[in-house]
Amino acid sequence: MGVNESIVFQCNSESVDGRLRIYNPYINDDGTSKHSVQYALGLKHHFGIIGGTDTHTGWGGNGTTNPQNSKPEKMIEFVREVYDGKAVKGGGLTGVFARELTREGIWEGLLERRTFATTGPRMAVALEIDGTFMGSVLEIMKGKAIQMNGTAQGTEKLELIELVRNGEVVHSINSSGQKTMDIKWIDEDVPMEENYYYLRVVQVDKEMAWSSPVWVKYLGE
Repeated sequence: MGVNESIVFQCNSESVDGRLRIYNPYINDDGTSKHSVQYALGLKHHFGIIGGTDTHTGWGGNGTTNPQNSKPEKMIEFVREVYDGKAVKGGGLTGVFARELTREGIWEGLLERRTFATTGPRMAVALEIDGTFMGSVLEIMKGKAIQMNGTAQGTEKLELIELVRNGEVVHSINSSGQKTMDIKWIDEDVPMEENYYYLRVVQVDKEMAWSSPVWVKYLGE
C-alpha cells in the first residue's frame, strides 16, 4: 500500500513498550525502534493501520489446525507436523470502512486510510475527532478544544479502550463486561504541532485491535 498503510500487527509493531513485543525491534540509543508504527508516526508520516499474517499460509485470523480452514490439505499437514499438532495462530486481520461492498469500494477505503487492525478476531474499532473520521487530517486554530468519539465491538468481552496521542495514553476506560464500548473525551490542551490520535482496544482474552489515526494539525492563531 505504499505510504497509505502500515502493518501494526503481524508479530506486532506498535511500539517498543507496547503490550505485545516487537519481533527483532533493533532498539536505538534513545530507546525507540525504527521498526515501530509509533516511530514512523512520530516522523509525521500519514498511513492507515492494518493487520496481516506471517504464517505463510494466507489464512489471516484463522487457526491453521481448524478442519474447516484446512486447505490446501498438504499445507495443513505440513503445519501440523511442524507444530506437533498444536493450534497455530493465523495472524492479524485488516478491517476496512467501505462506502460499498465492492472491490472498488474496498480499495477506496484502503487508499483513504479508513482501516483498522486486529490480532485475528473479527473485532471492529472506529475513531473520529470533531467529525473527522480516522485516516484523515483535522486542521484547528489555537485554543480550540476537540471532541473524540470512538467505538469498539469485540468478539469477547472487552477489557480496556485506550486513546493514544503522540505515543502516550491520554484517556482510557475499563469495561464492565460489555462486548461493545464507546469512548468520549475532550482534549482541551492540544499540543501546538501536528498530533496523531488512535484507539487501542483490549479484550479479556488479550486479543487486541487498533484504529487508524486521526491527525490534528495546529495552524496557529
